[in-house]
Parts: sequence; structure tokens; C-alpha cells
Amino acid sequence: MVMTSKLLVAGMLACCVSLAACGKKEVPAEKSGAQLKSEREASAEKSRESAVFGSQLQSMDKAKATADEAAKVAAERAKKADQ
Repeated sequence: MVMTSKLLVAGMLACCVSLAACGKKEVPAEKSGAQLKSEREASAEKSRESAVFGSQLQSMDKAKATADEAAKVAAERAKKADQ
């Protein structure tokens, strides 16, 4: 009887210690803005090369470039009109 209670107490103690250790979370290291930007750019480039969404992302890039070019032309024409 005494031996069983000692084993029971030892088992409960081991469970408590293991549960206490599970609750600790490792704090991730803070990343600088440059690291985050480079990771984001690498992820975007990898996505553009993807077989699933690559063509869609490339089309979006072309559309953005076309919109930027159109805005530039419109600004130049507005500037000429003001003169």
C-alpha cells in the first residue's frame, strides 16, 4: 500500500512538471524591417514562379505597370495643357 502511494505521488509529480514545461513558449526573435521586406520579396518572387498562381500574379504586375504608365502619360498631358 505504501509503495503504491509513493508511485502514485511520483507519477503525479512527473505529470505536473511536464505540464508546467509545456506551458512555456519560446519568444520568437524580433525581425528587422529589412529582414521582413526581403522575406516578403522572396515569397512574392517564389509565388510568381508558381505553376498554380504564377500567371495570375504576372498579369497583375503587368496591369500595375500599365496603370502606372497611364498615370504618367496623363500627368504629362495635364502639365502640357497648363502651359
